[in-house]
Amino acid sequence: MIKFKNNEHKIIILIMAFFLLIYCTISIVNHYYFRTYSLDLGLHNHAMYDYRNFRLNYSLLLMPLFNTRNQLSDHFDLMVVILSPLSFLFGSYTLLLVQIAAVIFGGLGVYKYFKSKCLPNSNIPIFALIHFYSIWGIYSALSFDYHSNVIGAMLVPWYLYFFSKKNIRLTIVFFMLIIMCKEIMGLWLFFINLGLLIQDRKDKVLVKRSITFSIVSLLYFYIMISFIIPALSPSGNNYIHFSFDVLGKTPKEAILTILTRFQYVFTLLFESNNPNPNSFAIKTELHLYILLAGGFALFLKPQYLIMLISIYAQKLYNSDPCKWGLNYHYSIEFVPIITFALFTWVIENDNIINKVKYAIILNIIAFASTMASLDHRYSFYYDRTRASFFDQRHYTQHFDVKLMHKILNNIPSNAKISASSALVPHLSFRDTIYTFPTRINADLILIIKTRSSTFPQTQKEFEGSLKNIKNDTLNYSKIYDNNELLIYQNKKYLNTINFTN
Repeated sequence: MIKFKNNEHKIIILIMAFFLLIYCTISIVNHYYFRTYSLDLGLHNHAMYDYRNFRLNYSLLLMPLFNTRNQLSDHFDLMVVILSPLSFLFGSYTLLLVQIAAVIFGGLGVYKYFKSKCLPNSNIPIFALIHFYSIWGIYSALSFDYHSNVIGAMLVPWYLYFFSKKNIRLTIVFFMLIIMCKEIMGLWLFFINLGLLIQDRKDKVLVKRSITFSIVSLLYFYIMISFIIPALSPSGNNYIHFSFDVLGKTPKEAILTILTRFQYVFTLLFESNNPNPNSFAIKTELHLYILLAGGFALFLKPQYLIMLISIYAQKLYNSDPCKWGLNYHYSIEFVPIITFALFTWVIENDNIINKVKYAIILNIIAFASTMASLDHRYSFYYDRTRASFFDQRHYTQHFDVKLMHKILNNIPSNAKISASSALVPHLSFRDTIYTFPTRINADLILIIKTRSSTFPQTQKEFEGSLKNIKNDTLNYSKIYDNNELLIYQNKKYLNTINFTN
């Protein structure tokens, strides 16, 4: 599939190795230092455990935030099913490693696409590769656990490449892989194909294909959220991720608002509807960093702006301000589209005399803005220690990490566990796992006492739960209290835990 000439392949390998190292220092280091959590890595790890044992995943890790237990009724994510056998080899790091590999693979798709569009000796494809790897959305996504929409976004460059090459078989393969990542990817693919329809409007073959793929993807999305996902929910819930109160309580109300209140809908792209004054700068910050990453090219190549309609909408109209800004995995879809828009404009703009110098400047701005975004953000709940790979605090923890791993390795794999959120991803390969304070007949309860995530509780609620378990001497006894870790054992659980090996 990939062919290189002369020494260009060495340059590509060096670039990929450089960014691979950075990505590993974010994602892998976070997991090792217990900065991954029950939602979402713990949930996905537990799902992999069930899938590799040929059963659906039913887990209380989704409670109490969502009134559902089936992982597929949260998001219809078949990618975790496909990847689950790899967990025999890589354990709790499996999905993080796959996610990093997907980003590297996605960059290769960017390079391959622009290699096919440029003259043989052009360096523009290399700069497009670097630009792709430099955008903040990748760093934000890798700093927060694992999410299959990251995999889907990284497959988009290959979908665009094979579509442009009229390779129908591989176009279908990547279309299917993307759509299997999450139900919401179907909606995104609808707009991606609308953009392709405009871009390739003079090619009858590609026009027919873009129309076909757009219809299939939209139909898939509708069937998933209207029938399949509700049917998989034990209580028959509606789609739990429709959270757009500013537009309406239902999808029909939201569509009506969009069609009849254009000025109101447009202003919501920039203005906060949340009473918290700290939320007022978040949307502005997002738009600024999109422009700095090269997003101005979206207006110069509007077919790519069309590809982002659903992404802008699901972010900026959401009721949760956490989804508006730069944090987490909610911006990953911008990454491939911005790079494609920017470098399509560069290679097609004859007024740019020295395109290499121009590309260098654009890359410097993109990478510098990403580094700035890792240093400071207005976005809610930004934790610099998780994302800033150049910060010494990223490589430290307030307890002895080696000792913590040693203790966890001695926990029996058949024990029913209730654990602090930061411990859950490391303990998820078992039949029963809860996020503390949920502890239904738990054999062992493992709690990080201080300076850790108390999710899903507030600090005050967490302290109350600690007091409750301490006072529950009828059912539980404390068997370990060291290195910020408390372990309580159910008195009916007769196994002996060895903490010295």
